[in-house]
Amino acid sequence: MARLGGAVHLLQSATLITDDVFDFADVRYHHPTIHRRYDVSHAIVAAEVLQSIAMQCINAELERPGFHNRVLVLNLFHQIVKDLYAGQHLDVCSTANLQVTTRDYRRVIELGAGRFFANLARGAALLRGKARAHVESLAAFGYHYGMGLFITDDIIDITQERALTGKTFAPDLKNRRMRLPMILALQSGSRKDARWLREFLHSEDNSRTVLLEAANRIQQSGALRACQAIANDYLRRSIESLATMEGSPTARSLTWLSQRLLRPERTGDRDVHIVLPLAFRRPQPAPPSY
Repeated sequence: MARLGGAVHLLQSATLITDDVFDFADVRYHHPTIHRRYDVSHAIVAAEVLQSIAMQCINAELERPGFHNRVLVLNLFHQIVKDLYAGQHLDVCSTANLQVTTRDYRRVIELGAGRFFANLARGAALLRGKARAHVESLAAFGYHYGMGLFITDDIIDITQERALTGKTFAPDLKNRRMRLPMILALQSGSRKDARWLREFLHSEDNSRTVLLEAANRIQQSGALRACQAIANDYLRRSIESLATMEGSPTARSLTWLSQRLLRPERTGDRDVHIVLPLAFRRPQPAPPSY
C-alpha cells in the first residue's frame, strides 16, 4: 500500500503542476512553481512524466499477489485521471462567466475533488477485499470530505495570506475563476457590490488594492458565511458516512481529518440572511460503484 500511496502522490502532484500553469500561479508551498522556475513547456513535460511514472507504479503494484479486485481498481485510477482533467477543463472554460451557476460549480468540484477522494477511498477498500457496505462507506466519506476540502480552499483563497497558504494572495480572484464565494456574492450581495464585482470580473486590474476590495465586497455579501456552512455540512456528512465503522482505527483517523477542517460559521460585517443554494441542499450521494 505504501508504494500505491506514493504513486497517488505523484499523480496529484502532476495535476497541481498543470493547475499552476492554468492559474498563472507564482508560488506553491512557499516555493516558485515549476513553470515559473523553468517554463511552461518544461512544466507540462514534468506533469506528463509524473503521471506516467505514477500509472506505471500503480500497474506494477497491482500485479503483486495479495490484492483483490485489481482490474476494477485499475479502472478506478484511470477514471480518476479522466475526472481530474475534465474538472480542470470546465473550470478554465467558466472563467469570468457570469452565467455559471452553483450547480455548474458543484460539477467542477465533484470532478476535481469529490470523485477523486471517493474513488481513492473506494479503491483502497476494494484492494483489501472489504465488504460492500464498508467500501461504500469509505467512498461516501471521500466524496463529502473532498467537497468540503475544495470549498474550504475557496474560502482560504481570499481570507488568508501567503505566509499561511504557501501561495500568492487570491489566485482565484486574479484569474477570475468562478468559485463559490464569487457566485454567491453576485447572487446575494447588494446591487452596488454585485455591479462592482461584475465589472471586476471583466477587468484586468490585479493590483492588491483592487483584489482586497473584491475580497471585502464578497465577505460583506455574506457569501463566505454561506460557503462555510456548506463546507461544514459536507464535512459533517463525511463523518456520518463512517457510522458503520464507528470505533475502528480507520474511522477514528478519518473523523479526525474532517474535524480538522470544521470551522465556526463566519459572520459578515452586517447581518445578511443567506439561503443555501438548492444545489447544496439536495442529497448528493457518492459516485456510483464501478
